[in-house]
Amino acid sequence: MQTRNYNGLPQRARFYQSVGDVNSLAPGELYGTLIDHYVIFICTFDLFKLDFPKYTFYYTCKESKDLLLKDGSCIIFMNTSVSEKSDLKSFHDYIEKRGSAERLAGKFNSAIAQLKENDDKRRYYMTYTSRIMEAKIDGQKLGEKIGETRGINIGRTQGIDNTIAKFYKAGLSVADIAKATGLSDEQIMNVVKGAEAGQ
Repeated sequence: MQTRNYNGLPQRARFYQSVGDVNSLAPGELYGTLIDHYVIFICTFDLFKLDFPKYTFYYTCKESKDLLLKDGSCIIFMNTSVSEKSDLKSFHDYIEKRGSAERLAGKFNSAIAQLKENDDKRRYYMTYTSRIMEAKIDGQKLGEKIGETRGINIGRTQGIDNTIAKFYKAGLSVADIAKATGLSDEQIMNVVKGAEAGQ
């Protein structure tokens, strides 16, 4: 289940595809014995903004779009936010937690339960590494937001201090400056002393 649109979902699909191939091929086995492998992202948003219920990707030839590589790999991005549910309505209803009891939703629910209980398959459900990366991205965004807010506050404070120092230097009294800025006489004097010390 993918509820947030992080950058790099196509690359993550590529990573999952590679991990799945490595784990399904025993040492010494021929490449031709690789089974078909599907990577499916269930997204609550439309990653590609075309309003399709699902986006299915196979390797194709650039020079001939109809020529498939047929390597057995397939990547699917489900879009539960699609405006027209079409023949996947019960599936989308399940994802949107509407409690659909139709056959498709029932099978999906059973498969999810088995997947969670199987330690070998759990890493395909959501790897620890991907969770760490998502947390890191969230942390970076939060840090940037906090830093931006602090920078604005620091800049505002410095601007007020500079104005106070200029007023004082121009001959305005502490009382007049305090009245204009809403600060106390003590705060004004602290700013003035700090400005004089920094000269």
